[in-house]
Amino acid sequence: VDPGTIEAKRAAVLRGQVTNREGDPIPGVTITILNHPEYGQTLSRSDGMYDLAVNGGGVLTVRYEKGGYLKAQRQADIPWQDFIWLPDVTLVSFDPQATAIDLSAPGLQTARGTRQADADGTRQATLLVPPGTSAQMILPGGGILPLTGSLNIRATEYTVGPNGPKAMPAPL
Repeated sequence: VDPGTIEAKRAAVLRGQVTNREGDPIPGVTITILNHPEYGQTLSRSDGMYDLAVNGGGVLTVRYEKGGYLKAQRQADIPWQDFIWLPDVTLVSFDPQATAIDLSAPGLQTARGTRQADADGTRQATLLVPPGTSAQMILPGGGILPLTGSLNIRATEYTVGPNGPKAMPAPL
């Protein structure tokens, strides 16, 4: 059987919804299956809903991506010949606050995200950058590019508000 073909006896349809922290639908989210390019992709509709046909018979990792948002993944055990309603996924937009970090600076530097508050209290994502820290970018195809000079760092808090658990990038 061609691995790019959905087999009638194994076919399953995944359905779910993607929202933001406020619970509003996010249209245009690209949904794919990790390590299974043969299943193609789908986009969430204006109501945040999506459908994707796959071959069932095991655990698949569903990926959610859209520009301006942090990526998310969820695993699901997909049976054959079934219609599977996946749990809602909340995508988190990047924190608007960015901190410039100079990699050549001699002292400790601090990058902080926006202060967040909810029923769990008030908090602020914080990253301490010690002197001598180096950075590199991994390029498509696996190449590595050393980074020098100044970087902008965003520290984004995932679990803010009642949709916090749905906003985690993947189950812990």
